[in-house]
Amino acid sequence: MLEYPSPRCTAKLVCAIATVSVPDLAEPLARALALDGRDFPRVKLSFGPGVLCMVGGEDGVGGIREAVQIVFAGEPIDMWINPKYLLEGLNAVRADKVDIGLTAPKRPLTLASYDGELTTGPRGPFPALQSDFRYLLMPAQPPVAG
Repeated sequence: MLEYPSPRCTAKLVCAIATVSVPDLAEPLARALALDGRDFPRVKLSFGPGVLCMVGGEDGVGGIREAVQIVFAGEPIDMWINPKYLLEGLNAVRADKVDIGLTAPKRPLTLASYDGELTTGPRGPFPALQSDFRYLLMPAQPPVAG
């Protein structure tokens, strides 16, 4: 059982929003998943101005270190996710671009199809993503060092 609080599914605000191309995000996630032989793979996502950095893979086998261009508004944030579930979310949204709503490293992220409007500004909070379909993804726990 995760030690995280249950997600508030009715959050009205997010602290940051990233807009990203689905293929640009899906390709490195698929590589990370292929290289990580663990039962519960994890990738660290570091969101910041203009770039999403991804680090993942299994120790001793290989991994990924990739940067994807994004449009980003808000404070930088790092979180760990299971790449399999994020790929499923990207497929479920069925769009060429997605908006990713972020609140905190241990809070869920929200995927929604890009609405055509770029959110700008260095500080949030911003209104929650509005879409007919939203995909909620809980973060994973960071790997234990050792």
